[in-house]
Amino acid sequence: MQDFSNCKEINIVGDCVSGIFSHNTKDDVMQPFQAAYTINGVVQILNHKLEQKGWSPIKIGIGLASGKALMIQAGFKGSGLNDVVWMGDVVNQASNLCNIANKNGNEVIVVSNEVYDDLYGKCGTYGIPYQEMLRKPHLSDDFYTGNIILTVIDNWLKDNSN
Repeated sequence: MQDFSNCKEINIVGDCVSGIFSHNTKDDVMQPFQAAYTINGVVQILNHKLEQKGWSPIKIGIGLASGKALMIQAGFKGSGLNDVVWMGDVVNQASNLCNIANKNGNEVIVVSNEVYDDLYGKCGTYGIPYQEMLRKPHLSDDFYTGNIILTVIDNWLKDNSN
């Protein structure tokens, strides 16, 4: 994630990794979306190698949401606590989407309706629109889900699967 210019913060808390990206225009949705499907592909390569050794695969869920977040400096002078905290509905929404990703029939990547809308007209390799790679599990759901990975990783997996 750190290679993307719009990535402002990466946090690791326990087994959760989160990235905060700036998103000023609809085109800015591509950086976090590319990060999501690249991470998904890297984990699939790791799982391929783990399974070859007889080990259990890693199971992840990736949630993407778009909206306004508040950044505050937490702690007080001289305490040694001086962390940045991101707050807002968008942070909670991304966390909730991550929590439902890769569970109950949902695929690894889950995006909010806003992220889905911002993907309009944007195409992946082979000219397939990203929106066509995502599906709404139920009409009442307010999210879309997909198992998109970076094409070069997908090709590697196809070439190296037994």
